[in-house]
Amino acid sequence: MTSRRVHIRRGWFRPSFLSLVVLVMVLLAIWLFAGSHDDEAWSEITSPAWSHHAVRTVLVQDDALYVGLAAAYEGAAQVWRLSQQGWQQIGGSGQGWEGFQSVSGLIEHESKIYAALGYTGGRVYRLSNGEWEHVGGEGLGGSWTSADYEWPYDFAVFDGALHAGLRNNKSCNGAAVFRLNKNDTWTKLRHWNDVCGAYSLLSTELALFVGLDGKDVAPSAAQVWRYNKSDWAKIGGNGLNGSWDFAGYGYVESLAVYRGQIVASIGRPPSTGVHGVWAFDQESSQWEPLGQAPAAWADFHIFNHLLVLDGYLFLGAGGQTHQKSAFASVWRYDGEEWELIGGKGLNGSWNSPLENADGNTEWVYRLAIWKSRLVAAVAGGHTGAALWYFQLDAE
Repeated sequence: MTSRRVHIRRGWFRPSFLSLVVLVMVLLAIWLFAGSHDDEAWSEITSPAWSHHAVRTVLVQDDALYVGLAAAYEGAAQVWRLSQQGWQQIGGSGQGWEGFQSVSGLIEHESKIYAALGYTGGRVYRLSNGEWEHVGGEGLGGSWTSADYEWPYDFAVFDGALHAGLRNNKSCNGAAVFRLNKNDTWTKLRHWNDVCGAYSLLSTELALFVGLDGKDVAPSAAQVWRYNKSDWAKIGGNGLNGSWDFAGYGYVESLAVYRGQIVASIGRPPSTGVHGVWAFDQESSQWEPLGQAPAAWADFHIFNHLLVLDGYLFLGAGGQTHQKSAFASVWRYDGEEWELIGGKGLNGSWNSPLENADGNTEWVYRLAIWKSRLVAAVAGGHTGAALWYFQLDAE
């Protein structure tokens, strides 16, 4: 057999080695670029120069972002809209809102936006064809008066109707839930004594859940009630069904449905050591803390908002930055563990204490999903209102 000689030209290996080096450098650059994007996952949404301490509520409608603002002065209640045309103020002074300090709730119902205004007196307004219409409060249509309740605090649409939770924070002498009927009249569904208010509402197909709050009025004033269209039943608080039990002020600050369970976030004194998030199994009718509480939560007293997306549970939280080591933060739960994803500069987020805040308490007030982004409404001090977004597909 005739052998075949293979000739290797001098210098053939060198270009291949250089090509390998170039390839490695390109891959390294790609890795670094991807890493830098992870570090910059949070970005602040440029907003007008608001003189407010909080973006109190957030609503997404038709690709536009609506926000309600709050501050400790009359006339602070405002609604702004961010769309392709930029920011536009659509509610505030000029619509009869001069006496109100907060827009505590925004919700869409039957293609119309409803706004809850309050603190010195509570009203509900409806935006229709570019005009705000007063539809609730001051006894209008059989609704509440400021002598009974200071403001409507949260909304939910249940059984085809808008429901509002009412608070009376100054005197802590009552909470209520009202339903708006088709003829723009209101029906009071329930009143509670010895609590400060109906802080949070959650609607499911079968029931309306209400979270109550109180300040040193009764042990564990944080309670959860369920309404099944005919009857009311207390299902959580004071140790009922294995739930939380502690003395002092307490809030059921948010309610959500996560993997078939009713989840409640509990605002409470840090000294109680009570877990900040609880889950209610609707089959066994028992509560359990949701996951192992991160060590940082020992200094937190605000667990203000829950949001569910793609199998994850997101939480906006915070507390005192001076006497305690809490900070405005966003956490993510994957069914097993809680992970910090925003706060203290993590992933390019806001620093703590907040740059625009002049107080010693800061927190994330609301979360929303807007254009595949997780939006966090950050609050603190007197002028700490800000909006940030987390690019969910950046990971």
